[in-house]
Amino acid sequence: TRTRTRTRTRTRTPTPTPTLAPTLTLTREPEPDPAPGPGRAMPGATTLLGRRYGVDDEEAQAAQLRSLLWCTYRSGFPPFHPYDVTSDAGWGCMLRSAQMLMGTALLRHALGPDWRAPESIDDAAADAALKAVAAQFIDLPGRRHLFSIHNMVNLGMQYDKLPGEWYGPSTVSYVLRDLAKVGAQELGLHLAVMVVQGGALYRDAVERVATAEPNPNPNPKPNLNPKPSPNPNPKP
Repeated sequence: TRTRTRTRTRTRTPTPTPTLAPTLTLTREPEPDPAPGPGRAMPGATTLLGRRYGVDDEEAQAAQLRSLLWCTYRSGFPPFHPYDVTSDAGWGCMLRSAQMLMGTALLRHALGPDWRAPESIDDAAADAALKAVAAQFIDLPGRRHLFSIHNMVNLGMQYDKLPGEWYGPSTVSYVLRDLAKVGAQELGLHLAVMVVQGGALYRDAVERVATAEPNPNPNPKPNLNPKPSPNPNPKP
């Protein structure tokens, strides 16, 4: 009997210890901000009436803001005869916005786009041109204050708007146009407002409106003293 013995020896190769490869970190320099241009805003910039102010122009921006007329809600003014409404709080926002729009246009026309209001109230009160423009928006009826909220509401009644009712941008634009006609026809003001429908503005149409002679017999004639509505006390 033969006995065969076979012995096998296995040698295990040790697993190599992983080594950490060096890490390469790439750092990109931040790209410079693109230069501001049409349709491209400058970071931190503010544009006000076509003039752009950077973050370092705070004083110049404040001077322009100070030079804008601010028309806002008021209470306690004379009622809109014959209606017992003595405040436009809560419903007069579009009328006040229209006043500021017209006031800005008049100031820029009378004093130029670079005019800045004095910081002192006394100095501002002594500015004849500023006083003449601001007087047009005092909350009193009558032609001395052409764009007062009383005159705007009176003309708004011709568009079925009673005191206390909200105005839309179209209606208030027609009211401004009609008040400009009153100023041109009755007060001799060289003033015209063009209301554009459809979003297209044509230079020749603007020139026609701006250079047209006032119509002495407009139809219908803007009326600052309309007949009262059957409802004398509308709800705000």
